[in-house]
Amino acid sequence: MRTKDGSYPAHAPAKAARLKQDAPKPARRPSSVVDTRVIYCGDNLEQPASLQKRQNTIPGWNALILREKDYASALAMVEHVRSRGLKPDVATYSILIKKAPDLPTGLQLLDAMRKEGLKPNVVTYNTLIDTATFDEGKELLDAMRKEKPKLKPDVITYNTLIAKATFDEGKKLVK
Repeated sequence: MRTKDGSYPAHAPAKAARLKQDAPKPARRPSSVVDTRVIYCGDNLEQPASLQKRQNTIPGWNALILREKDYASALAMVEHVRSRGLKPDVATYSILIKKAPDLPTGLQLLDAMRKEGLKPNVVTYNTLIDTATFDEGKELLDAMRKEKPKLKPDVITYNTLIAKATFDEGKKLVK
């Protein structure tokens, strides 16, 4: 608490240091949502309400899926999410496409996404274009423009394609 003149009392830094020293410390630094629950809840196996909410939303799971090292692990995590009664969203599929081993697998995911009633967005197409060759990327760009509702390529779309192009092909794209 500050004094009337706006400064802190003389004992404030010492008190803050004591509070910090007396605060309980976790056994190790948490490295994931699950670690956080185990460390800060100790022997209490009930999850905090905020963690329960996060585990029942797709954005929370998408963050975990993104951290998976490979496509197979990410796909297994998505199946786990489905078993909990949650449905993947566009971001989930974009993450899977990014982790897919090749373009045909990414295109299969795009089809699966549509079958679930989800519409790809610019990020989804940019991710596909990133895994494609220049010619395949141009075909994806055309498909992107034909989407309903119409999707507009962004700077990332063009930069990704230009990076895959020869000098002359890149000049044609810019025009």
